Amino acid sequence: MAHLPKKRDLSEFSDGMHSDRTLVGQPRCVEPSSDATREGPESGNTVGPTERQTPSTILASSDERVHHNDYSSHADDEFTVAAVLRATRKFLASALGNLTQVPFFLRRGNKGFSDDVRATTSGSTEVNAERDISIRELDREVNVERPAKRRKVVGADGPGPSLRDTDVEVPIALTWHPRYRHFLAAIRAHFLYLLGVKSLQALDPSSSHCQPLTILEQQQYLGNLPGRVTTTEEHFRFDFQLSRSHPFNLEALRVFSISFLKHVSDGAYSRPAPLPCIFLILRNVEAAIYNHAKMAKAVWYRRFVVQESEEAMASRLATNSRKSRKQRLYRKRLAAITQYAPHHHALVSTAGARGVSSDESSDDMDEADRHQDTVVRVAPSWRSLEFQGWYHSLDPLVANIEKSRVGRRTRRGATSRRRKHSSKVNRSSVAPIGLPRNCYHTGWLADLSPYDLNKLQVLEETYDLTPIQ
Repeated sequence: MAHLPKKRDLSEFSDGMHSDRTLVGQPRCVEPSSDATREGPESGNTVGPTERQTPSTILASSDERVHHNDYSSHADDEFTVAAVLRATRKFLASALGNLTQVPFFLRRGNKGFSDDVRATTSGSTEVNAERDISIRELDREVNVERPAKRRKVVGADGPGPSLRDTDVEVPIALTWHPRYRHFLAAIRAHFLYLLGVKSLQALDPSSSHCQPLTILEQQQYLGNLPGRVTTTEEHFRFDFQLSRSHPFNLEALRVFSISFLKHVSDGAYSRPAPLPCIFLILRNVEAAIYNHAKMAKAVWYRRFVVQESEEAMASRLATNSRKSRKQRLYRKRLAAITQYAPHHHALVSTAGARGVSSDESSDDMDEADRHQDTVVRVAPSWRSLEFQGWYHSLDPLVANIEKSRVGRRTRRGATSRRRKHSSKVNRSSVAPIGLPRNCYHTGWLADLSPYDLNKLQVLEETYDLTPIQ
């Protein structure tokens, strides 16, 4: 089939009955008039009173004009309309007969025209139903460029959540702000204040602030029935059993956000200094509490749903420590490359924390049989040796930034751990997307399927990975 017109072009076709523009392949439907004659809008010829043309007459006239190549200045529109009309007639003629051969855009565009067609076929209910089904099928086949309507997400927790149950992306301007950690600490403190506990470990399922909703209460809330459960600042309630995107929890988070802004305006959480205005925006507060609720639900799950063993807790804490060390090292290297070699900033930021090696604790002991604060580097399997050597050349720059200056005190906090090189490889690591080809390991790329290789979006260029001195 020829290229179909855009949606706005079809609307022009549908409105053609009411406009002065004569479309190719679409004769005018002349309304009966009491006058004997009337002038045409574009010429001096007179047109006598005629009856409204039937769909069969319209389509026959359309095909006749097409066969005679009667094209005007709008050649593209004529060819498209003719193709659509031919497809319409061929499809509907085989199923319904001549009386129901109505293009969907004509049928929708002119109410009077549609009423005439309904009156013609009103004698048979089966014909009307079959005609409507065929028109809808033709609509799906022919109008391929029409955007599909977005359906509301309906899950087990209720209809139409405004947010999916995944973390909300926080603007980068907030995460790099020097007061961002203070802002998150205030969010956590206010959440505990509304729940009436001193820590998440003190949560109690019998408390009115976090008591799970019953099935009847959920049905009453989703049905907006009288007497349904509501949450306010004075009677705050969050259901840790339901997802964060459940309408009840979303309302609770909105109540939290408004309460937080009100307390901040009254002077709360202003030590050591008031929060900057960039944080005191409703959407930023909602994003912060929505992400924090995920961690709070995890604490609830480990305490009251599935009891966590000591081994599982130790493994989880070790995994979280490794992730934290990777994030800290990535930020240090990004700061170093920004200061000493800013032209490499795009490469490091694209690789992200995935470009940093994992680590595992070492059992090395010093001469006094004391455990050394050392970790062993475990390189990701996707990273090439050339990119690995270039990435490790940033460590001296990081050490130069962190070392104490003359006349300055040593920085507070624990000293950086010593990272030893090893031949270990992390085969479960996830590769970042969009790096130059020489940043990926050749053997690792060869083992990828065509689909995964296309999804990786490898840049076909050779990046200069000369180690930074």
